[in-house]
This record gives sequence, structure tokens and C-alpha cells, in this order.
Amino acid sequence: MEELIKKAAPIFELLGDNEIYLVGGTIRDVLLGRQPRDLDFATSLDLIFVEDRLRSAGFTTWNIDKGPRVIGTKLINEDTGEVTVVEIANYRGQTIEEDLEHRDFTINAMATRDGKIIDPFGGLKDISKQLIKCTKSSSDRFSEDPFRMLRAIRFVSTLGFRLEERTKDNIEAYAHSILITSKERWFNELTKLLLGDNVKPALELLFKTRLLGYLLPEVYPITMTPRTQTSLTKDLWYHTKIVVSKSQLTLMVRWAALLHDIAKPQTMIELTEGTHFFQHEYLGAELADATLIRIRAGFEIRQSVRGLVSLHQRIGDTVSRGNDPPVSINALRRLARDCDVRKCNIEDLVELFAADCSSGRKDVVERQQVHADLLRQALKKMREEDLRPRLPKGIGEALMAHFNLKPGPEVGELKKRLDDMLLSGTIISQTPFDKMFKLLEEL
Repeated sequence: MEELIKKAAPIFELLGDNEIYLVGGTIRDVLLGRQPRDLDFATSLDLIFVEDRLRSAGFTTWNIDKGPRVIGTKLINEDTGEVTVVEIANYRGQTIEEDLEHRDFTINAMATRDGKIIDPFGGLKDISKQLIKCTKSSSDRFSEDPFRMLRAIRFVSTLGFRLEERTKDNIEAYAHSILITSKERWFNELTKLLLGDNVKPALELLFKTRLLGYLLPEVYPITMTPRTQTSLTKDLWYHTKIVVSKSQLTLMVRWAALLHDIAKPQTMIELTEGTHFFQHEYLGAELADATLIRIRAGFEIRQSVRGLVSLHQRIGDTVSRGNDPPVSINALRRLARDCDVRKCNIEDLVELFAADCSSGRKDVVERQQVHADLLRQALKKMREEDLRPRLPKGIGEALMAHFNLKPGPEVGELKKRLDDMLLSGTIISQTPFDKMFKLLEEL
């Protein structure tokens, strides 16, 4: 806490002994041993006065659109260059205690200015219990701002905390009211949730509290195909949660993992040899794009996730058991080209493939990981080959004409010698043919 007060010192010093406090998630993060990314202040001071003092001291300020007026500025550490974003808002109420009462959860309803923590709702105790609980009545908190329901579950994912039962029950009761909140906020909050280390239980809470059906109705059908049905080889919802939790912690891969199988319920068909989901990846790409459009995701994210979903069935086909090499570089190169066309990253596609296994059988999981490692190695080799210098086009025909040869192994051997010269630096791709041929004759 001492380090936090030191970082906030320029703001406290500038505004003197007036009533201004560090509040909210900043304190929570410090108590959890995390580095706070920003500093949040609450004050009884007139914000015009605050802004004038900041500008007079050389600070740049801006307004932040968060309902009531909020001033933004930044602190720059001259030694490290570290930038800390600062937000300053008026109390919600007349005193700091009233302000904390109107905050969402007890773990966010604490304040300090001199190292002493003001904690009227037991936030310290709930941090030690790893519990997410509303400051007072959760029904009041959620009716004031329904978006808090999604934030609560996001904290389950990012902090590894659990939801208080009454809070969970009230989210289920008020789930429908999430529809009146901003869809841009949905995407940002869901992204934070997906990038959390505790994402699997958070996804299950989205389902159990009914939020999933309102936020992501395109995903909801996969929750309706339980493993107990003899017609299905997998519980699609269980599989999706496992794939997301195992996947690489990047925005594109996590979103693709969540959406990669959403068209399986629509494409399911029973045949004598088993259950099939013909072309679910193509319909899934359409549904994934529609989902991301609806929740206001950016165009680049939409393109990438759509591409990953549409291609996720093909990546495994480049691995062949019993062949040497086990991964065809040419097939991988064609797939990389298709990724480029669809504006997605083949490295992301390999990571999605690596995670796309929820089998309880150890041998199946191990085989998937072996194949993923083979793909990573082949991809590295492909990248290295693509970067190496190449003999110029037409060299084969020129060799045959110069040495009076017909197509055959002799031409291949001469090209190999030139290739060795190219790699050693004896020649470059732009070396004239006659000079190359002279060097060959001297060998």
C-alpha cells in the first residue's frame, strides 16, 4: 500500500489536504499483489477546480464518458517512463462512505489516502475469502446498473474468486435486464472474461445465471446437447469450455475457441456409422461473424475469428501418420495462403488445433499434443524456408541450354550445387547466369 500512496503522491500533493481518496479496484489489485494499471480517485471537490489545478501544473486532462463527469489525466515516471492513467470523479453521495455504498462489490468498495483503508462493507474480509459480493442488496446494485452482473462473472475469471450464492441468484433473476446495456461494453467485458485464467467456471456461471442466452444466443444451442444423449459423442458445451480454457491466452484464439463449434447443433446428422456435423465450420464462420457484429467487435477481430473458425477442420489434415515428413510443408504453405486470404494467422490456427481436444482418454490427448508439436516444428521450418534466398526463376532452362542437357538428374545436381553456393554466400539471387555457370565449370 505504501508503494501505491507514493505513486499517487503527485495528485494528493497538488490538491492539498482537500477531501480526495484513492478508491475501488486500484486498492483491490494492490492487496492482491497485482500492479494496478490505473489510479481511480473520488473527491468532493468541484471538478472544474480540479481540472484547473491539473492544467496549471502542466497536466493534460480529458473528459471520460462514464455517465457522471469524470476527468482523466496521466502520471509519467521520469525514471522508467511508465505511464499511469488517472481518473478523478465526484462522490456518488455526500461523503466517501456514501460513495463506497454505491459501488458494485465489496472488494471494490474501499478507499485510502494515507495508507489507512476505509472499508465499511468488509472488502478486506471478502478478498481473504475470495468472494464476490455486492455492497448491499445485490438486487439494488443490479437494478441500478445491470452491467454489473457481467462484471461479477468477469471477476470470477480474472481473479479466480467465487460468487456469493445470493449474488448469483439475483443475477439469474435479473439476467434479462442485461439487454438494456451497451453492446460495445459486452464485447469488452466478455473479452476480459475470456482472457482470464479461471475462464471455465466463469463460462459455466454465464450459463447457469441465464446471461449466456441473452449475451450470446448463437452459442446457447450447444448447451442443449448433453453427453447423456446417446446420439452425441460429445457434450458440446463441456467441450467448448475445455477448449477455451486450454487455448492460448490471446484475443483471437480465445474468441475462436468459444465460437468454433457453434454450428454443430444445426448441422448434426445421424448416420449408421455415427454422428456427423457436415460443414459445421463454414456455417460456424457465418454465425461467429454475426455474433461479433452484433456485439460490436472490430472489423479485424471479426475477420480473424471468422477465418479461424472456417479453417479449424483443415489444420489437422496436414498431419499424416507414417509419412516422412509427418507434416507436408506444401500443404501447410497452402493453408497459410488461405489464412492470409481470410485475414487470420496460421500460428493462431495451430494453437486452436492444439486446444481442440476434450477427450478423457490420455492417449488421445497425448496424440493431439504430438500432432500440435509437429505442426509447430513444420511451421517454423516453413518460415525459415520462406526467408532463405532462392535461385532465380528460369535457372533450370538456362542450365539445360548452357550445358546442352535434357531434363533429368544432372540438371537437379547442378541446381543443388548452385543452391549450396547461394546459402554459403558465394553467389546471390541477382548474380548473372553466365557468372554462375562459370563457377560451376570451375568446380
